[in-house]
Amino acid sequence: MRKHGGCKKTLALVLALTLVAGSFPANVGGFLTGGTVIAANAAEQSEEINTYGVYGTDYPNTYEGENVTITVDSDDEGGFTVSEQDNKHGTITASKGLYITKLVILTGYNYNGVPAISSDTAVRTKNNNSTYTFTNVNSPSVTITNDGEEICQIQQITVYYVNADEFHSLEGINNFNAQAEESPTLTLDANYTGSLTVTRDDGVIDLNGHTVNGNVILQNNDPDKTVTIKNGTITGDINSVPSGKDYYKGKVVLENVSVGGNVWTNGHDYTIKSGTYNGIIYALKNAGTTGCTTITGGTFNSSIAAGYNDWQHNADGGTFSVSGGTFASKPAAAFVAEGYTSYWDGSRYTVTNDVYDVTSKLTNPSFETGDITGWEFKTSDNGGARETSSDSNKMSGSDGNWMFNTWDKGWRVHQTVTDLVNGKYRLTAVVASNSGNQVALSANGSVDSVTAVGAENGVTAYVDFYVTDGTADIGAEGVENVWYKVDDFRLFLVDEYEKVEAKAATYTEEGNIEYYKDSNGKYYVIENGKYAETTLEAVTIAVIPLTHHEAVAPTCTENGTVEYWHDEANNRYFLDANGENEVLYPDGITAFAKGHTPAEAVIENEVPATYTSNGSYDSVVYCSVCGEEISRETIVIPMLEKTEVIINSVDINGNQVSTKVYKETFTNADYLLPKDEYYDGYDFKGWNVNGTTYSTTDAAYNAVHDLVTSGTEVTVAVVYEKKADMFGVTVNGGKLANGETSGEYQVSTIMKVTANKAASGKKFSHWTKNGITVSYNETYSFYMPSESITLEAVYVDNATEVEKTSTAIIESVTPDAARGKVAFVSVVNVPTNCTLLKGGVVATSDSSIGENVTSENAAYVRYGTPKKTNTKTYKYTWTKGSITTDTIWYVRPYLVYRDENGIEHSIYGDAVKVNINGIII
Repeated sequence: MRKHGGCKKTLALVLALTLVAGSFPANVGGFLTGGTVIAANAAEQSEEINTYGVYGTDYPNTYEGENVTITVDSDDEGGFTVSEQDNKHGTITASKGLYITKLVILTGYNYNGVPAISSDTAVRTKNNNSTYTFTNVNSPSVTITNDGEEICQIQQITVYYVNADEFHSLEGINNFNAQAEESPTLTLDANYTGSLTVTRDDGVIDLNGHTVNGNVILQNNDPDKTVTIKNGTITGDINSVPSGKDYYKGKVVLENVSVGGNVWTNGHDYTIKSGTYNGIIYALKNAGTTGCTTITGGTFNSSIAAGYNDWQHNADGGTFSVSGGTFASKPAAAFVAEGYTSYWDGSRYTVTNDVYDVTSKLTNPSFETGDITGWEFKTSDNGGARETSSDSNKMSGSDGNWMFNTWDKGWRVHQTVTDLVNGKYRLTAVVASNSGNQVALSANGSVDSVTAVGAENGVTAYVDFYVTDGTADIGAEGVENVWYKVDDFRLFLVDEYEKVEAKAATYTEEGNIEYYKDSNGKYYVIENGKYAETTLEAVTIAVIPLTHHEAVAPTCTENGTVEYWHDEANNRYFLDANGENEVLYPDGITAFAKGHTPAEAVIENEVPATYTSNGSYDSVVYCSVCGEEISRETIVIPMLEKTEVIINSVDINGNQVSTKVYKETFTNADYLLPKDEYYDGYDFKGWNVNGTTYSTTDAAYNAVHDLVTSGTEVTVAVVYEKKADMFGVTVNGGKLANGETSGEYQVSTIMKVTANKAASGKKFSHWTKNGITVSYNETYSFYMPSESITLEAVYVDNATEVEKTSTAIIESVTPDAARGKVAFVSVVNVPTNCTLLKGGVVATSDSSIGENVTSENAAYVRYGTPKKTNTKTYKYTWTKGSITTDTIWYVRPYLVYRDENGIEHSIYGDAVKVNINGIII
């Protein structure tokens, strides 16, 4: 430590940099979810500089610390001289990553009592040992200026600093407000000193058990979004600091928060779920805002106000509802039942702490409809609603422009009020009559009267009564047949009586008869339609006692008893202390003697279940005394559950068949790919498995296997590509559909040919294709075959009779020696007045049947059915596998049709004789 001599006037100055959470410029990395908040005591001392003397010879004008530089300008050697004309400065400069947030100044000397030190932030010393907070927390330097006129010295400077890297950063709240993501969470890790302002529209502020030593300012303005504050303490107010009366409109939720100050809703939609609130809840609303306040829980140690000064809510839109909570003073019933109502427009309404105003349950309480709507009165002329402007109907204390007046004597004006909670009520009204007359209010049989003081002088009357069934008959009448006036009926719920339903006593819980309880802890039962006070003991039904009996073990020859409980009053027996498991006496409590004492069952011969078969094990019980086997039961273990997967197979004709397989046990043997049959005019390209085509069976099966074992439904379809081959067509005696008589076309192209008009004396007979009769229809539709063809229209003399019959031919035979398959294409045709039902082939390898094969003796009958009922030409392809050179097959075209008379016919064409090499001539 370095020391120097003093001077006549000494100024001891200690400069300290102390971190204050409330002065943070908001924390980027550490203040949001999971981040860190550094409290005021988080600073650490880093550097200490001692003894700045006026006359010191080794006075350092500049001190270089590890993270802080301190420079004091001086006129004299070692001195710190300040005059009016020449103020000098001491500058504290923080290095990168440091923030100056709080300065503690201990002044050892003030010249003539005048503050001697100030800073460039306009903070001045007030007296010795003062502490000052700087607002320019983002500045890297603070300048201290001597404002006095005399020479002063600095004896000691102590610098405290906080490295920003040690607490992440100081930009958390700003970053929270600027977050682009929806509803971020800001979590405190320590107490926070200063005001906390939220400008974003959504998010969660989790106080995390810590305290905000200041106010929370909420400026969220989106009515569809919510800011939630939870789990901690706020010592100040929750407010929105509106500009003028422009309130914010966003939603706010308070949950498990202790608030020391007031809560100003300021147009926000507030939901208070829980917590402790020591200040006033100001439910404020402004035009253009909803201003709804909902309280579902919490403890409220002050009052709840609907407005403040001229900031009252409007009658439209806002609501205030209470469904839970503990209140030092109850909220007005106008809030609870009706929300913001006309009770608040232009005048203030005060509700005492022990009364709820439920006047809204009355119909026309002040007769402002100009008649007695809602009321009953048994007279026609001398009683009814009267305008208060009439001299004869004046009454002080009346409400509005109308009142009720009757000159008839002895008649009661009354109405029935419904939808009331049970409890104690008070009915009030303003009444008048001749001085000395008695005017009574009555409700549910309770009557109370007041003495009138004059015909124009209103007197407030009241009657207390009880509601037991949710309804009340309320009204007014003159006592001993006097006339009266009445106005401004008001109904108040003094105390709601909570109904407790009757409950039978059990063996574990007390029961009770039906009773009611009020908010003061008193109990009532209804006797003769009225509440009669009672005690909790009187309505309580005691627990039914059970006597406990310990178990008595049986012997081999004598019975014992199990542990049981006995209801002696009702002679019932139970196997549990709660009286739940009742048994019959004596068998239910008897422990019967047995030759053997069964031990716990053991498992033997266990065979685990698999996906394909059940398992089993033997459950064997042995005597625990002698070890003899008492019982053996074989238990079946169900096979392991399998996950069903569907494979949809689509064949050459688009027909779909679904196969059920199982994910866990699937093998390729469980499924057959759709047949890669011959398709006339097309080349087979493979199988499409869920959108991907595979050209080999192995690849297709592997794809199916991968999908099934992943639990994915599979669709497998055969894929064909139309051949590009072109074949010629020559037409004699007719024209193609395009008007030509010849051309080249792709295989399987649907063609149509029409015969020319017959020459004189001639008529059309039939068509031949390459010399074979194919159709007796003048217009003939056909599929282009895999060869060039000549179509010839045959004409005969008119006198020649033509029998129009159906035709069936084998159009092509295509062997596939590599795979042992032969494809047959049959084409059938029926006359125009007939209906084609089936078209296909019949086949046999039995040489004794040979070319005479029919559907009756064939080994195979294969056919298709046209999708359209008016089809006249139908082509069918059948592929036969497992054909060798040694096997000869006889195949005939096959046709079933219905003639114009509804008679079905079966037609067979010429057979072909084939082996694996093709047609055998």
